[in-house]
Amino acid sequence: MRILLPVISFSYLTGSELYYFELARELVRRGHDVTIATTRVGGAMEGPARAAGIRAYLLGDARVCGGTFDIIHASEPDPTGWALRTHPDTPIICTIHSQYPCEQPIINPRIKHYVCIRPEVQQKLIEVDHITLAQTSVVYNPVDFSRFKREPEAPRKGKRILFVGTMDLLRKATIMDLIRRTGNENFDLRLVGLRADNYEAAGRYIDRLPARVEWFDQCWDIERHIHECDETAGILLGRTTIESWACGKPSWIYAVGLNGEIKYCNLHAPPADMSPFDSVRVVDSFLELYRRYGRRS
Repeated sequence: MRILLPVISFSYLTGSELYYFELARELVRRGHDVTIATTRVGGAMEGPARAAGIRAYLLGDARVCGGTFDIIHASEPDPTGWALRTHPDTPIICTIHSQYPCEQPIINPRIKHYVCIRPEVQQKLIEVDHITLAQTSVVYNPVDFSRFKREPEAPRKGKRILFVGTMDLLRKATIMDLIRRTGNENFDLRLVGLRADNYEAAGRYIDRLPARVEWFDQCWDIERHIHECDETAGILLGRTTIESWACGKPSWIYAVGLNGEIKYCNLHAPPADMSPFDSVRVVDSFLELYRRYGRRS
């Protein structure tokens, strides 16, 4: 199949970009013709994408504006709107990554199906956006189990928790709570992720970290950091939690509100059945949707 994947950026190692990288990687491996359309290419994603045979072009490139595709699998409001404008005859399905206003779904009869990355997102689409249950499905973030897997534990002194995510306002309260807990609960904390565009507005809160806390910029080999920690932490059911489960590590899941305020936090052991997160099974689910809604080649 000829598949177009529009996404805001394909440059950083953050949620939507890694989602579409993993999806495109598995589709290319199976012989499908996959193109990513985006506002930003290169950066940290360039090497892994090239190695996986993934093509990524800017939204204005003639190869995506004038190309013919069997299905568009869009993400985020702006790229979805672009797809509706530039490819008026191509069926679209859309992944919704969160229940927050930044991921407000575009409701349009040309969007045939809405994919939700966790049940809470589906609940919001049905109850708030009045999208029917039949128009939605829950398909979790795909994870490459050949990368993220259990390995022998290296001996180390003390406990270490890992938090991976953009250093932004949404995650500030969670990160500050973890920093506070290092003293109260006697563990070290490792932070990995980009400083966000709104980092200044967030109060530069990781500029001065206590002795038991260290920060690393975004990196590709995040599995190395997972294996060097005992537990992970993240907001909602995100990619970091699933990757840590795949490595056999429990994860603290922080439930947060629209402004990042903490509602509650619980430690979750890896589920007995990890198959819903396996990129192979996730792509099986997507190919079923592509065949159901896409054009016949």
